[in-house]
Amino acid sequence: MLRTYFAGTVEVHDPDLPSGRVDALMAACGSLVGSMCRKPEIVTVGPRFNSGIIGNDASIGIRKDDAELEQAFDKALASHFEDGTTPKQ
Repeated sequence: MLRTYFAGTVEVHDPDLPSGRVDALMAACGSLVGSMCRKPEIVTVGPRFNSGIIGNDASIGIRKDDAELEQAFDKALASHFEDGTTPKQ
């Protein structure tokens, strides 16, 4: 199940990922780079999105130690690229 919420600021979403409140963050690339500097347990996965349903300059952040979730994202993203839902950059 996918549930979403709007965090509004990095101060709100930065602690949510390491604490386990959320499994992933989607935010502007610059925002996630800052989050990774503040919280070393956050890592980005997949490409930086610049078009398609995801939007411009967006990235996905997950907990660095969650290999299962990273594999699930890799599989889902590969499927989106393969069927053209999200164009490869």
